[in-house]
Amino acid sequence: MIALSATILVASSSLLQGAEQALRKAVIGGDLKQVQTLIEKGADVNAARENGGTLLMDAAYQSHTEVVKRLLFARR
Repeated sequence: MIALSATILVASSSLLQGAEQALRKAVIGGDLKQVQTLIEKGADVNAARENGGTLLMDAAYQSHTEVVKRLLFARR
């Protein structure tokens, strides 16, 4: 599952830039502290890939409940 997630990250994040790529990596890895830091630095939690996938979808798919909550709170 981890190898598959890494492959998906590389293949599907072509439209995400800089901070949003780092945020997606943290979201998929379930790194809540890094997610928080990147949000505080202005990373766009609403960024979407060309296929319409979002960071919130990534967090939910990986079952990272606390990351999902943080992304939802950041969207307000």
